[in-house]
Amino acid sequence: MVEDFKKRGVRFDYLAFDALYGSSFDFIDSLNRAGMRFIGDVKENVSIYLQEPRFVVPKKPAGTSGRQYIRPVADQPTYSCQRHPFGIDSIHKHTDPGK
Repeated sequence: MVEDFKKRGVRFDYLAFDALYGSSFDFIDSLNRAGMRFIGDVKENVSIYLQEPRFVVPKKPAGTSGRQYIRPVADQPTYSCQRHPFGIDSIHKHTDPGK
């Protein structure tokens, strides 16, 4: 849909959408891959990262027994939209304005 608008010559700086589109991770991923700027609503049961996370396998603490860790974990916490509702102003304070 977005590509169709671009082909028709519709110009825009960013996209804004409601929770119906915000719930489609494929849609959001396609916008990210295309390098498009957007702001969207999400359903309240969604958790988000305020910065792009890195996923790494943690090192096992020295002197502990058991298996090595094998599952990657994010290097930052997620934020629950239900427990911590965000508005545009609060998100802007937590994100990198250079992106």
